[in-house]
Amino acid sequence: MGCDVVGIAGGPEKCAFILDHGCSAAIDYKTDDIGAMLDQLRPDGIDLYFDNVGGETLEACFERLRMNARIVLCGSISEYTRDVPFKLSNYTRLRATDSVMRGFFVYNHLDRWEEVMDDLSGWMADGRLTPVQDVEEGFAAMPRALANLYYGANVGVQCCSVRGEPQEWL
Repeated sequence: MGCDVVGIAGGPEKCAFILDHGCSAAIDYKTDDIGAMLDQLRPDGIDLYFDNVGGETLEACFERLRMNARIVLCGSISEYTRDVPFKLSNYTRLRATDSVMRGFFVYNHLDRWEEVMDDLSGWMADGRLTPVQDVEEGFAAMPRALANLYYGANVGVQCCSVRGEPQEWL
């Protein structure tokens, strides 16, 4: 879509993976200072941040918003196992930069499902999008598939096949 993307991933293998799949730069959240890396990689700030993490990563991005930036809240994996919720202390950066933050939940956009599926399938057909899935097989593997998310064991979308998906979809 013409974006220059900095990806944030955990570990050198995942950082190499996102660099091989379209990101122009990668930040390893396990070893890098996210804020310092964003300052280096995006000295003029961030126009769009798609958040699946929440917590300290979201806070670091808040500090680096450009005017009229957008934040999309899709997930908050860093929050799911905390005893005390992370308290975002710098939300006023939205006001200072005249930026917006919106939630995103796919089921709130079912009216666009066909349009989006047509776009995605077209991008897959012409090679601009390569789906990556980590598949655990069988109903008994569901706990492991869920644990993979929390331990960062997956690289692609974590799935659990309980009925045997056709192999051409994987």
